[in-house]
Amino acid sequence: MELRHLRYFVAVADAGSLTVAAEQKLHTSQPSLSRQIRDLEQEVGVQLINRSAHGVELTSAGKAFLDHARMSLLQAEAAKEAALRAAQPPRPTFALGFMSGAEIGLLPEVERILRDEFPGSRMPSTFILLNVLIVQVKNLPMPVSIICALTIAQMRARV
Repeated sequence: MELRHLRYFVAVADAGSLTVAAEQKLHTSQPSLSRQIRDLEQEVGVQLINRSAHGVELTSAGKAFLDHARMSLLQAEAAKEAALRAAQPPRPTFALGFMSGAEIGLLPEVERILRDEFPGSRMPSTFILLNVLIVQVKNLPMPVSIICALTIAQMRARV
């Protein structure tokens, strides 16, 4: 069974018509689509759709198959996305925690400096109490923390 067979079947089920699915969704000919659906039915071993002059209707087997076909297509897309993510170098993540609201003015400049030095990095930020920040930093795999107030010039000098 091929993914294209599943895509064709889902398109026909959604359109309720072989002709509409062929012309508007799949941009193929109706006879070719009909042949692909027959091939799928032969492979599955049951009739999946009832054909009539007014369109198509899923059989009970077709209704059961449709949910699994949709899930298979979603899983195939997820597998593709996972492979693409795995092929990319890991993105560094900098968790920015602040002890009070006073540092908020530094945030845009800190983010700009880090993005300049580490393009593509992620930087979630939050305001947090000092004792909670210290506990969280201790639990990081590679903790790096600056728990002090620095000026922008001082931060640039340290990067």
